[in-house]
Amino acid sequence: MRSFLEYLNETVLMEANVANGQAIDAYVAAWMKKTPLAQGKAWLKKKLRTFLLNEPKYLSQIDPENRPDEIPDYAVQALDRGEAVYLFDPAGKVSELNQPLQHIIDWFDAMNRTIEAGPDDMNDMATEDFRLTQKEVEKLQKVNMDQITATADAWFNHMGTRLRGVKKEVSGAEIIHTWPDGFYVVRYTEAQTMKMDGRDLQNCLQHGNYWDAVRTGRNQVFGIRKPNDEAVVGMRTSKIRKGTAEHGSAEWELEECKGKANKPPIQQYIPYVIDFLKMMDNIDIEGSSDLEAAGVFFRDGTFGSFDDISELVFEGNGIVIRRSD
Repeated sequence: MRSFLEYLNETVLMEANVANGQAIDAYVAAWMKKTPLAQGKAWLKKKLRTFLLNEPKYLSQIDPENRPDEIPDYAVQALDRGEAVYLFDPAGKVSELNQPLQHIIDWFDAMNRTIEAGPDDMNDMATEDFRLTQKEVEKLQKVNMDQITATADAWFNHMGTRLRGVKKEVSGAEIIHTWPDGFYVVRYTEAQTMKMDGRDLQNCLQHGNYWDAVRTGRNQVFGIRKPNDEAVVGMRTSKIRKGTAEHGSAEWELEECKGKANKPPIQQYIPYVIDFLKMMDNIDIEGSSDLEAAGVFFRDGTFGSFDDISELVFEGNGIVIRRSD
């Protein structure tokens, strides 16, 4: 087992020998812009940056014989001394962090909203939320990268647990379904509520787009929300004209299914999307490019995750092979 001193020396060496640390700084800064929570920004600046500087998976070692022209003097000198020097590629494997980091940003935003709402002398639940969140924020800088997702999930699960069995009412929307963990889906009945969720989603709903079509019955807009009422998925359907044979018995057609910033919903929320759409059997979703982009698969008239709709071909020795025609 390595001693702490050996680990420290290795860590310092790797940080010192990343030739384009400014690329990591830019990557981290882009994520910092996504949350208003000051403590969240501080966590990203320190913990995410340190993680990226010391995670070989996201760094490529420079070949001394084919070194890039544009590297700083300290990197050139390190190569000349025979030391390993690395480059960070913001467009490489680090893209696999996009979904977990977005989940973390969602958590930061949810905590920020809870803190801004403050305690409520008339609402014990809101006061408990505030105090719990304050404690989480205070100890945030002690949470490392390998702990952060579990910490966020524990916070959300706590919120969901408290809401189980509680009849929830929301202004400006009809609750269609509530899941056991406190997530729920709404259909918007007032423009202001849709705009508010559009701000969460950072998309055109915040400007009231489609509301005229909703008001006149030509569109429906749904939102999937976390237990703390933050919208994480938006879906829009359009009314199908009667007698349109290709849609069968469906009354509505899915036009859009988006996560934040008009991107596909992240994987944590796909099970809610699938479950909701299976409940709503009057919505035609066949061939939806948004669902396909989000990792929802179609086969033989059904849909779901790849595991849901694929056929098991082989399983053994730790290997699983599935097929979807």
